[in-house]
Amino acid sequence: SNDQSSLFTHSTTSWNASWEFSVALTFNPSSNNYCRIYIMSSSTDPSNSSSYYVQLGGNSSDKISLFKKAGNSTTLLVESADDLLDKPRVDVRIRVERDSIGALKLYADTSSSFFLIGQHVDNAILTSSFFGWSCHYTSTRSDRFYLDSIIISGNEYIDSIPPQITNAQFLNTNSLLLQFDEKLNDQ
Repeated sequence: SNDQSSLFTHSTTSWNASWEFSVALTFNPSSNNYCRIYIMSSSTDPSNSSSYYVQLGGNSSDKISLFKKAGNSTTLLVESADDLLDKPRVDVRIRVERDSIGALKLYADTSSSFFLIGQHVDNAILTSSFFGWSCHYTSTRSDRFYLDSIIISGNEYIDSIPPQITNAQFLNTNSLLLQFDEKLNDQ
């Protein structure tokens, strides 16, 4: 049978940021045995979050991939070449960087130095509440996932652009309807 375990911690890092961590899998990953590292997530429930995550394995191609999940939609942003993780034991150090324009860069170190897998500019998700790890496994692989040496640095996203009025209408002598180009704070 297949199962899933997750572990999350509070993290608002989302801008001019770097997430670095080591992952070891004492097996060859597959479509049933893989892990996801949520560098930015709105929730501790991976199935119900807006997030960016790195996936190791998860299909027969044995790739390292960077995904965006927004609502029910999941989008592949960057992926490695096929068979990068096609090994009886996976030991890899991963780094994701995000700069001031929202460019996400995915790096991996499978031997002794980092190499750039690829990059993608995406500003659909600007804020984060959690960093987390989710393992998907069959019963024979349940205790063979390792996450270590996590280093998270960077800033929380600060929205410095004031909202703009996009539409104004008089509803009656006492009411005015204003529409803005972004959601307003409740305060």
